[in-house]
Amino acid sequence: MNGAANNMGQQQMIAGLASGSKARAPLAGQRALVIEDEGLVSVLIEDILLDSGCDIAGTASSLAEALDKVETLAFDFAIVDVNLNGLQSGPVAEALIARGIPFVLATGYGANGLSESFPGVPMLQKPFLGAELEQTLGTMLKP
Repeated sequence: MNGAANNMGQQQMIAGLASGSKARAPLAGQRALVIEDEGLVSVLIEDILLDSGCDIAGTASSLAEALDKVETLAFDFAIVDVNLNGLQSGPVAEALIARGIPFVLATGYGANGLSESFPGVPMLQKPFLGAELEQTLGTMLKP
């Protein structure tokens, strides 16, 4: 994403956060691992999750850090950026599947690539709104 598009996307995510659902807390009691290499985007995702009642079990910004946290942390689901500093996050997705932990893929590059390797895994196109993330997680986490 170019700088202008990225800034616009971040503003849209902020707008989604501002119109979020603090009163509903649809993710209350859930623990999330946020895997995102862009610091501001990671913080925005964390804020959306916190406003939804979710706890943040941890964050990771690189492939190695993500793999370590997938193996060592206790959490209920993950948000996984498809591209971590130029590396595909396929090994992270495979590790989550091996542990039986549901996850959402997030990308700013379109639905091609990694999503094709993991059919049935929800995909969010960045920038996304807080309501879109909540809806995707609500559907994914239904018992």
